[in-house]
Amino acid sequence: MDTLNLVVFAIISLFVLFQLSFYYKAWRLKGSKVGTILKEEGISGNYDELLLFFHSDHCPPCKQMMPDIKALMENNPNIIPIDIGIFMNLAKRLNVRATPTTLFIKNGEVKKVLLGRQSRQVIEKLFVSK
Repeated sequence: MDTLNLVVFAIISLFVLFQLSFYYKAWRLKGSKVGTILKEEGISGNYDELLLFFHSDHCPPCKQMMPDIKALMENNPNIIPIDIGIFMNLAKRLNVRATPTTLFIKNGEVKKVLLGRQSRQVIEKLFVSK
């Protein structure tokens, strides 16, 4: 029984460490200058304020967020949804390891990284808080 408990604990620990690695990589991305990478990958937009929404087709939280993203895009052309199945190289270069991931870029620098499902209000606040 002690061996079984140890194995279960090890598996849970590995899972938690794996999840924490996503947050650590996202935290490291904050402050990075990404304007050049975006230009090289063909992402156009106003690099003064830009929101990149990384999503995938098989991601339920991404599908839940997409109506809000599309509604926000109507009023703000600087919101760009990026399918990581199509733009895999860009996702790799920016260290995007999970979907949904939302990057708020100001003056070509990553100011905020949001992992997981976010509400419309949270995304709107990114553009308001300057």
